Amino acid sequence: MLRHVLSFATAASLLTAASISVAASGQAKPRLKVEPAPYTSPTSGPVMFTAYCADCHGPEGKGNGHAAPALRTSPPDLTRIAASNGGSFPELKVVSAIEGHPNLADRTDMPAWSRVFRGLGDNQEAVIRTHLLMDYVASLQVK
Repeated sequence: MLRHVLSFATAASLLTAASISVAASGQAKPRLKVEPAPYTSPTSGPVMFTAYCADCHGPEGKGNGHAAPALRTSPPDLTRIAASNGGSFPELKVVSAIEGHPNLADRTDMPAWSRVFRGLGDNQEAVIRTHLLMDYVASLQVK
């Protein structure tokens, strides 16, 4: 069996990771198992992306992470956000998605990272994490 790790937050706002077990034949639907996730530096968008986002969105943000098959909704291609918004990167919308804004209708598996980030430090650190992560996603946009 292959074993992978997917970072996500529970409803109780705990920082967790889920491992996915996939049968070698590829026929079984992946299952998630909750495990503690590692702490990352709050000062590096790329490091946080790798730790918290890449399992679902893929290392390049294209929505093809190894955990994607286990999710109810396919993760979006984060490199096309600006292209889908008339060429402009919607910073506030992306921050809202990272934070876990409850009015995002398409949110099913995406964690509410603001709760997780507040659990890793204070509110100021959570804001810094969110904005550095948003800045990194902005840097992934295709030209």
